[in-house]
Amino acid sequence: MNSIRTMIVEDDFKVAEINKEFTEEVSGFIVEKIAKDAAEALVYLQDNPVDLVILDIYLPDMHGTELLKIVRKEEYAADIILITAAHDAETVECSMRYGIFDYIVKPFAFTRFKDALEKYRDYKESLHENRHYNQEKINEFVAYNQHSDSIDKLPKGITRYTLDRIIEALASLHTSFTIEDVVNRVSLSKITVRRYLEYLHEKGLISKGLEYRKVGRPLVVYSSHK
Repeated sequence: MNSIRTMIVEDDFKVAEINKEFTEEVSGFIVEKIAKDAAEALVYLQDNPVDLVILDIYLPDMHGTELLKIVRKEEYAADIILITAAHDAETVECSMRYGIFDYIVKPFAFTRFKDALEKYRDYKESLHENRHYNQEKINEFVAYNQHSDSIDKLPKGITRYTLDRIIEALASLHTSFTIEDVVNRVSLSKITVRRYLEYLHEKGLISKGLEYRKVGRPLVVYSSHK
């Protein structure tokens, strides 16, 4: 999958730069634009495709929820993650009504921000795998916005849909396998596959070891309990 094209809309230049650094620390994201207000963001969206907008509510020329409404009205193909100090019921309800992907309240820890981006990256990877979906898969996509991970007692960054795909792939592999073997089955990034294999290892569902070679670093090898 190509890099996730991201725009940050934030009037505080220093905060915007910090958010840019945070975003690009997460694999798969590239910040292509920092907009200081809603007008600049809308001009950019007219001619530049963006996958994700990281949006502050308090902008100098327009409330963030108004910008969100315009983005939806104009049918720009961009998802929204809000990062804001606003947490009143009206703002939260309005934001959810217009289909934001996540809502992060300031001040926040980098781990919370990272979790949101990793979930979004998994969501995009899943969408690109197939062009048609059954009801079960659609339910998984909808669940991203409902935070069903916690409901299913899965940790942040692990979704039921992708986990099921990984487990299904393992069933078709030999007893021992590498990350690359799984990547070839599911067409996800190595980073994503590694995260899910480590989760399965932590749960005791698969084993993990090293295979030493004559040259280079040892190879990480996983083993399923077949």
